[in-house]
Amino acid sequence: MGLEEVKSEILDEAEAKADHLVQEAEEEKEKILDKAKEEAEEIREEHMEELEDKKDIYKRKAISTARMKAKEEKLHAREENISKVFEEFRNKLGQMSKKEKKSYVESCLEKPKFDIGKVIGSEDFEELVDKEFEEEDSIEGIVVVSEDGNRRQNFSFDKIAEQFKSQYRREVAEKLFE
Repeated sequence: MGLEEVKSEILDEAEAKADHLVQEAEEEKEKILDKAKEEAEEIREEHMEELEDKKDIYKRKAISTARMKAKEEKLHAREENISKVFEEFRNKLGQMSKKEKKSYVESCLEKPKFDIGKVIGSEDFEELVDKEFEEEDSIEGIVVVSEDGNRRQNFSFDKIAEQFKSQYRREVAEKLFE
């Protein structure tokens, strides 16, 4: 065997090893690329799931907010309707006829559990009261005061409307919204 043959054999062997190493490196590269693609896909899927979750949460919040707002608006509208009913009631009190006012005054003067000293009220009630009367235009209706001035009973229209509202609010709401 000559030197050329040994040299050729060594070169062939080196070339075969190099080809083998290149092939192993290619296979390793493919494995790494496949693994990287797989991991990238997993990461993408995780992010997509997170985005879907966030989207669902946002959607639920938006729906919940819209429902809450609708409910608030509905309650506000109901309250407005209830208030209108009691405003109408209050206005009707102010539109009593003279005969109705006389009956109202008589009824109010019977209710106090004390001796009446004077009656305070607006001008249109003065002639209907047979007690000492003090005119007060800011009071529509009457306020009855005890003889010693320590006790009062308020029969003003505003007070009656307020008591009527607190007493009958539920029934009015039920009738309006059945």
